Amino acid sequence: MDTTGGLVVPVIKNVASLNILSIAAELSRLQALASQGKLKPADFQGGTITVSNIGNVGGTYVSPVIVEREVAILGIGRMRTVPAFDENDNVVKKQVTNFSWSADHRVIDGATMARAAEVVRQIVEEPDLMVMHLK
Repeated sequence: MDTTGGLVVPVIKNVASLNILSIAAELSRLQALASQGKLKPADFQGGTITVSNIGNVGGTYVSPVIVEREVAILGIGRMRTVPAFDENDNVVKKQVTNFSWSADHRVIDGATMARAAEVVRQIVEEPDLMVMHLK
């Protein structure tokens, strides 16, 4: 989270057991605490993967560095419009963003990370897939 005091990376605990509304509520709670400078040390502990959105500050590409004691990080660039070909080879406008992954290969091998990245890509491109798996 980008705050007036600098970047902070609090942890949403047990995110796999939360539904999308609970995740949004926890994110809002953490953002409010961060903006007030009231995050506690426990708010930064227990993370596994960090998601870093550089797109909100205009960034397109990033080489994300894994947060200590975590296994991976995903850097998300800003959305932009580019020319692309449709199924009939016509040039069309397409919205794209870059996702950059880094992983600790002592814990996660490259093939596993690539498969995880593919799942994330599918969900971003087809949000209905995510909705089907919501709790």
